[in-house]
Amino acid sequence: DGKHLRGSGKGKSAQVKLVEVLALHLHTTLAQARAEGREDQALLELLDRLGAEGLKGKVVVGDAGYLYPELAGKVVQKGGRTSLS
Repeated sequence: DGKHLRGSGKGKSAQVKLVEVLALHLHTTLAQARAEGREDQALLELLDRLGAEGLKGKVVVGDAGYLYPELAGKVVQKGGRTSLS
């Protein structure tokens, strides 16, 4: 889920928005990136950073903001499954 950083939108500059890939069972962030536009595009880049085996046997969970066929296809291509709603 994308998050806006509080206090980052001072003056004429826009708030910084980040997306993260989390390992919930480890309580840690695996990767994060600034989302310049749509959050799903930033997430696609993060999934590429994880490498070919990064999602093997994993479930990717996301809210309605991530209901894009391209994103679901990338997850499946990397061996993962989706739970997007």
